[in-house]
Amino acid sequence: MLITICCPPCRSPEIDIERCVHESIKLFSWTPKSTTYRQHAQPPKTAAADTNGFGRPVTYYFSDYQDMPRTDLSREPLALSDLKAELSPRVSAEDLIDLCELSLGGVGKRTRAGKPKIVAVDIRSAEDFSRGHLSGSVNLPYSSAFGPDGELVQCPGTGVLHSFRGRVIVVISHAMKSGATFASHLVKVNFPRVCMLDGGIGKMRSTGLLTVPSPQI
Repeated sequence: MLITICCPPCRSPEIDIERCVHESIKLFSWTPKSTTYRQHAQPPKTAAADTNGFGRPVTYYFSDYQDMPRTDLSREPLALSDLKAELSPRVSAEDLIDLCELSLGGVGKRTRAGKPKIVAVDIRSAEDFSRGHLSGSVNLPYSSAFGPDGELVQCPGTGVLHSFRGRVIVVISHAMKSGATFASHLVKVNFPRVCMLDGGIGKMRSTGLLTVPSPQI
């Protein structure tokens, strides 16, 4: 006797492929290219010149960072021991300027309203911060940012940090060691996409982009 078993049609969840592709491209375009720097990488394949909706030529995404023209704001090679010791990648000063939509001429390039792509967290003391900082950066001194159990202390700076959760966070410090430690603490308290400014605040001094607070009258 032949028994026929009728199975209900398989219902797979609907996936918006176009949206997935767009979100993937957006995520990729927001990732600082200098974080992928590899000193001994193979030369990239030649890609056709084209542009996309994010204002950069397609060749930008197909070329490796180390094959681009180098400037004083580019990333520097690191020893393997340093790479292994740092949990978060480094970002170049030129990438930070680009993602903050700033201009070396001192005029902002932002043309769209809304929340910026990244937040720059300056972990120097309030005194050092007041002497010169990147416009739009948040001062969160390393010495007072974390409690005894490693949790973030509640303050205006950490409130801004929480509002940017999920976006790129760039840690700016005097010394790379303190910046690396601070970035590691952020990752441990579940902040993704944390990186550090290569060379620290010293890399920004020659750009003319550091500002000081307006005097209180």
